[in-house]
Amino acid sequence: MNKFKQISNTQIEMNSNVIYQDLGGELVLLNTENGAYYGLNELGAKIWVLLKEDWSMNKICDSLFNQYEVSMEHLTVDVENFVRVLVDDGLATIK
Repeated sequence: MNKFKQISNTQIEMNSNVIYQDLGGELVLLNTENGAYYGLNELGAKIWVLLKEDWSMNKICDSLFNQYEVSMEHLTVDVENFVRVLVDDGLATIK
């Protein structure tokens, strides 16, 4: 079974092994398990913060849709792809 099926209705949990720092709108993440660093742009930083606040994928997309001029379909695909990278890289897990 594909672990990302129905991702839009799921909650994402940020892994406790990840620390992060806001650098003026950009977030830098460090996975303390493997020492990997990640830089998030403004949109990625917004998604990360909302995930940390335990928002569902649907709620995140609704919030971002009101902030950006993009179709909901395109936004949903982008957010889901971003979350897939977080999960694949061990920065988050699907609840």
